[in-house]
Amino acid sequence: MPVSGFQASLRCNINYNGAIWVNTAGERVFNEPKASSMDKRTIWRTADQNTIYVVLSESMLSEEAALFSGMMSNSAPFTNEEKIAELIELGYMFKADTIEELGEKIGAAKLAETVAMYNEDVKAGADSVFGRVDNLVSFEEGPYYAVYTWPYLMMTAGGPRINGDGALVREDGSVIGGVYLAGEIIGSANVAGHNTIGGIGHGLCATWGRISAESAVKNAGK
Repeated sequence: MPVSGFQASLRCNINYNGAIWVNTAGERVFNEPKASSMDKRTIWRTADQNTIYVVLSESMLSEEAALFSGMMSNSAPFTNEEKIAELIELGYMFKADTIEELGEKIGAAKLAETVAMYNEDVKAGADSVFGRVDNLVSFEEGPYYAVYTWPYLMMTAGGPRINGDGALVREDGSVIGGVYLAGEIIGSANVAGHNTIGGIGHGLCATWGRISAESAVKNAGK
């Protein structure tokens, strides 16, 4: 979720109890509990405006399960009531007494139709659209919520090439004089392969910051 201020990003529990995913038209996009990480990436990448709404009702919320947490998987969760109020005020979450009103607020013309069909499927015990059988919970009582989400880039895998001194190099290995790099711009793949283990970003800053600084000083003849 896009946020501002000191908090760089915020994660929504996109597999929350009974919640459904809809696009900007208000249509569901897949079998939510069964969707793989690649399915989710594809949907976010190809969705209109790269936007997906996680839609749920008040009755689905539980203090035993946090709807929001920090970006890292081990980040402490937030209290639902407090964070929901904050995000509604910021305009990243929407609340309405009816599904029709919620659809109007997010500009999703088909949301009411989608939820009505979904509720009928829940009563029948089978999802007629995507075959969902897990975590089927109907939208019976309001208020209702829509959480605005979009894809985020946690860390780059590629990046400019550097040598052991932190100097920028061309594809053939020749040095581009006077340019030294540090931090995530060099890409974790240059150091740790296709990896995004927590803390790698700090290492790229601290380790290569020192190496590149020392190399730059040496290059400047100081």
